[in-house]
Amino acid sequence: MNRDLIIKRQFQHGLVGKLITELALEWRQEMDAVGIMIQNFEDAFKANELTLEYIQEKTNASLEVLNKISKCIEDFKFLRYQNRQTNKFDVKEILQRCSDLMKMLLKDKNIKLTTICEVNGFVEGQANEFALILLSLILNAKESIEEMKHSNPEIKVICKNKGEKVLATVQDNGKGIPYAIQDELFDPFFTTKDELEHSGMGLYVSKLIIEEDFKGTLRFKNIKEGAEFSFEV
Repeated sequence: MNRDLIIKRQFQHGLVGKLITELALEWRQEMDAVGIMIQNFEDAFKANELTLEYIQEKTNASLEVLNKISKCIEDFKFLRYQNRQTNKFDVKEILQRCSDLMKMLLKDKNIKLTTICEVNGFVEGQANEFALILLSLILNAKESIEEMKHSNPEIKVICKNKGEKVLATVQDNGKGIPYAIQDELFDPFFTTKDELEHSGMGLYVSKLIIEEDFKGTLRFKNIKEGAEFSFEV
């Protein structure tokens, strides 16, 4: 196994682990809510309020939570494994998966996530790799916004056709990229955050996957509201 493949897999496992860790609190809160609803059945029965409508309402609410968590688990399985039977994917479907995962995570942070997809046709490549790049860039945007303590935080993800390729853009209204570090941004192990918690590999590996596996490019620039990362595949 070559060095780049090892780095990609470490990045993949690390990103999935980070997402699970950050979503664990949200899942705990959701499961606590289900537990309270189950406990309320006994109280409703004792109070002679256990009607069919009550049972249906609480059952549907509980199933909604369980289905949401079940879908998250399926999404994580999708992120971990490549589809060896096909190398084409629907960008709209993958963007929706990423949006569902991240909206659950960003909800407690009061960060608005807007996604726009105007892509027609399929993209050549592995769907899970495309999703990992999007999720990594969205997480970077989230951390940049959190450092700013923005009053109206927002992340926008836009995917559209550009000739025969697809252009994906992730924008945030965080602090932008300081000029002093721009030349080092895609270097391996470079990070502006706590080195004990961040490997500094996210942008490096994203660039590696885009260039080697998708034969595309990854770029960044500061915009009026914050920063913008874009890549073509």
